[in-house]
Amino acid sequence: MTGAVRAVHPALRGLLAGPMVGYDLRTDPRAVHFGLPAPAATVILAFEEPIDVGWADTPGESARHWQMVSGMHTRPALVHTHGTQCGIQLSLTPLGFRLILDAPIGALANEVAGLDELGVPSALHARLADEPSWDRRLALLEEELLRRAVDERASQPGDEVAQAWRLLRRTGARVDEVAGSVGWSRRHLTNRCVAEFGVAPKQVIRLARFDRSRQAVRSGLTLADAAYRFGFSDQSHLTREWVQLAGRTPSQTLAEEFPILQD
Repeated sequence: MTGAVRAVHPALRGLLAGPMVGYDLRTDPRAVHFGLPAPAATVILAFEEPIDVGWADTPGESARHWQMVSGMHTRPALVHTHGTQCGIQLSLTPLGFRLILDAPIGALANEVAGLDELGVPSALHARLADEPSWDRRLALLEEELLRRAVDERASQPGDEVAQAWRLLRRTGARVDEVAGSVGWSRRHLTNRCVAEFGVAPKQVIRLARFDRSRQAVRSGLTLADAAYRFGFSDQSHLTREWVQLAGRTPSQTLAEEFPILQD
């Protein structure tokens, strides 16, 4: 696998959930990548071949995109590699989604769409594809993100929504306490979260907990310690959640994170 990684620009902190990654991977044509749930949206710009993506619970259905985006989801996505994966991937926070794509992340909850459906011109993809180096591609994309973020500053969500998001993502967050902190009833918090994020408060907590535990276990923390640290009742609870969200056990996910072979 070849490619490049570009750290988050200071002006994009809080908008990108992590670095931008350029990748060029050759795999067995049967290889399938599991796109895991996270408290962020995933954007992929594909080169050489369009990305073939669907959902694990509807394996016979998929669509091909040169540039795609998915909102937050609570089921694994399936990416059929067909032997080639070449592109750029980045993750947008809810604020980043709204400012850069000028829409709430909730508009694509548990869905995948082409970026053209959100008003992103195909000319950008063509420019990136023509660049000879990953560093230049990532630099050009960063310039576009910075431009769009500045242009869309007026479309920021309310302060209470942003505060609720921060509180829900904290380890040990409780829905009633978050609602009280922002001055809302539990019902109003749920309605606002579903409208803005596409998922209810409990699902935000669930996604954040899964994402943190996965990153920690991948870095060497034991499953038992991860269960304790991130608020699972025990290791069995962590494993059940992992299987429901990732479609595989923790050991399968870590051993085969990218790619796996489809039976």
